[in-house]
Amino acid sequence: METTEAMHQRLIIDRGKCTGCLVCVDVCAGVKAGLFGDQYSRVRIQTDEALGVSTPLVCTQCEEHFCAEVCPVEAIRFHSGLNIYVVDDQECTGCGECVESCPYSGIFMGIASAMKCDLCQGQPACADACVPMALRWGSVDPEAAEETQSQETGGGGVRAGE
Repeated sequence: METTEAMHQRLIIDRGKCTGCLVCVDVCAGVKAGLFGDQYSRVRIQTDEALGVSTPLVCTQCEEHFCAEVCPVEAIRFHSGLNIYVVDDQECTGCGECVESCPYSGIFMGIASAMKCDLCQGQPACADACVPMALRWGSVDPEAAEETQSQETGGGGVRAGE
């Protein structure tokens, strides 16, 4: 059994449970911008209507951090308190290079700048609102978390406080 110190809080993504209801998108937009619409949300839903499959798209805080590497003004920075990379809206020029570089479609262009999940500072509203639990906030052991982050398993996770 893993000790509490070895456990980490994550936004756990279970793509198989997503119904495409868009509640997470609306809740995120409402919390972050006080408005509704995917242009204000840090989470999006990709739907393949032919297959009837919906997939939540959100920054999984990948090990490579392509978005931070390509940002010409270094507006994507590591937030040590949350242990994740976040976008500094004041520094972002809206060039979109970060969006183009992300192989996981986890960063989006908003009205004036790039947007990516910041875990609502440690209590993700999308997870609280997700009834089918396609997005949930919880503890997982680090070895299991590495496995769930791979795209092949259909899982993913955004970590905080490691």
